[in-house]
Amino acid sequence: MAQLAAVVGREFSFAILLAAAAVNEPTVVAALDELWQRRIVREQEGGSYDFSHDRLREVAYGEISPARRQFYHRQIAQALLHGGAEHDDRLVGQLAYHHVEGGDLARAVEGYLHAGESALAAYAGARGLHYFTRALEITERGYVAAYAQAQIAALYGLGRACFRLEQSENALKWFQQAVDQCPPQNLLYPKLLYALADTYFASYQPEPTELIVRAALRAAQAQDDKETLCQALSLLGQVHSQRGELDEEVRLIQRALVLTRQTGNRWREGRTQADLGFLHAQTGDFAAAVHAAQRALDLLASTTDLAGVAFAWNVLGRAEGGRGHFAAAFARSEEIADEISLYSIGAQIPNLRGWFYQQIGDFARAQAANRAGLEAALRWNKDTAEISARLNLCLDAVCLGRPAEACALLAALEQRLAQNDFGFHEWRWRVRLLHIKGMALLDLGEIEQARTTAEQGLALADATSAAKYQALHRELLGRADQAAGHSATAIDQMKQARKIADTICYQPLRWQIRYRLAPLYAQLGQDERAQAAAQEAQVIVDEVIAAIGDADQSRIFCDAVQNFVADVCVTPG
Repeated sequence: MAQLAAVVGREFSFAILLAAAAVNEPTVVAALDELWQRRIVREQEGGSYDFSHDRLREVAYGEISPARRQFYHRQIAQALLHGGAEHDDRLVGQLAYHHVEGGDLARAVEGYLHAGESALAAYAGARGLHYFTRALEITERGYVAAYAQAQIAALYGLGRACFRLEQSENALKWFQQAVDQCPPQNLLYPKLLYALADTYFASYQPEPTELIVRAALRAAQAQDDKETLCQALSLLGQVHSQRGELDEEVRLIQRALVLTRQTGNRWREGRTQADLGFLHAQTGDFAAAVHAAQRALDLLASTTDLAGVAFAWNVLGRAEGGRGHFAAAFARSEEIADEISLYSIGAQIPNLRGWFYQQIGDFARAQAANRAGLEAALRWNKDTAEISARLNLCLDAVCLGRPAEACALLAALEQRLAQNDFGFHEWRWRVRLLHIKGMALLDLGEIEQARTTAEQGLALADATSAAKYQALHRELLGRADQAAGHSATAIDQMKQARKIADTICYQPLRWQIRYRLAPLYAQLGQDERAQAAAQEAQVIVDEVIAAIGDADQSRIFCDAVQNFVADVCVTPG
């Protein structure tokens, strides 16, 4: 009985001993009682037992002959199976171990693959890596052809585990090895190609991403694998997005949505809706972004895809923040990201908080949040979060009255953008950079340079259909014209910016433009229009205050509005 217990492991239960021993219950009770009396084993909480010292287990295990040891492992595996271990994520790895030691390699590899999938579903990447590694080791022991499918599955699992652990180079190695071994008619083939393309995309390598994702599309179409087809369409859309071809991304994502609805795949539709929401938030269509994010959350609520849920909450926060509903932003996204160690989102959260504080005019607190965001991005090596934090800090510097400092920081960022230091979406970073640079130049009295910068930013925003930045750069052009004494052209630019901001419901710009228009109308003797513009601005300000909800933050916002009004020389109301 001591030897059988030693084969189970240091900790064992009476039920497992009884099932594995193939003797009656009184015999097992008597033997276990004698081991307890001799203090060889001791009782644990919950009714389990363990050896009093691991050395005792080692001696007992070492005295078993190889044949009997293998027999005992098979008996224990059967006992675990009868106890439902293959359906228990906590025991499936243990079951696979006993299959290995019992000589049943086929069942062992199946068990490790199952354990690996369970670990990935629980966002336990390191545990998944261990199980898939064991599965691969077993397939490499015997005749390769007999384990060909299992070996491909193990390689696929290793790639996904490494991707989850953000080990991109290892993920690429395992996925490529799996693709090389997998026949095109194999059902895993389209999924392997998509996973390989997705990993290249995460590594900021657009050329191989596009080449391989198009191959994944062809393979998925050939096999009528609609789920992988939808994933590949969304990924191809993101490839177009990083080049600034947002209209093409919209087309591809909408095509993917049609497919998901045809197949009734709620998980895939939820993920695709989240991608669409993020795209709408990037272009400034905040109402559409809110709708897509809420739909994504509804669809993903019944799944175990916590990463997808965290992303959808993140999108919803961005979109609600753009509309001025700041209370809805980011808390749930951060909570889930922390729970599953999702650093790609976790690194963004401080930046998004910084952006929120910028929107309500609390630039000191925004600067603190953005500094925390920069530290997180550098700690976790997240390039996109780093550039976002650095750009936010430049905007903080401008708004805190340090335009020269902002220009110096922006010059360094421009050099790094030219070297492609921040991965994809160079257009996105540049359009933001040009806007902040134009603001800083205007504050320094460099009116013509500010105008040229705003024109460059507007051209880029027009080329990419980025409505928010179309509005921001037109407003900046209007301010440059105003500073140059060209009131009529300033009004024209401001009105165009106002129209775009109203269309996308971008609240910060809506009230600011109206307060800027009021003195311009007054200079031209159009007092009724001036008064109407100021009154409209105050109505929007009241809407924002109601949306903020928090009394302290509302007070900060009110103070910021009053300071803004004083700067543009407008009497409130």
